[in-house]
Amino acid sequence: MLIGGNATGTPGPINQVTGTLVCNPGTGAQRVLNSAPVGLSPRGNAHFHDQINGIPAACASPVFLVRIGPDLPAAAGRWLATGAARVFGDK
Repeated sequence: MLIGGNATGTPGPINQVTGTLVCNPGTGAQRVLNSAPVGLSPRGNAHFHDQINGIPAACASPVFLVRIGPDLPAAAGRWLATGAARVFGDK
């Protein structure tokens, strides 16, 4: 959902988002894996329920990013939000 301007409270021109799983961010073993694009509701909500293949056995400090999907080519791939919280240890 956008904040500010005439599009406040709507997804604006964004109709799809892509989920991106980043394993081992910032290391030489970093892996970036994308989900299939998913549509947004009129309020800007998305529900990811796809399977991401190719996740390495060692996926430390995983981060899940929500990025603009391919239906808006001028902005495709730009980061919008983080969809997962980092967890350290067994907490």
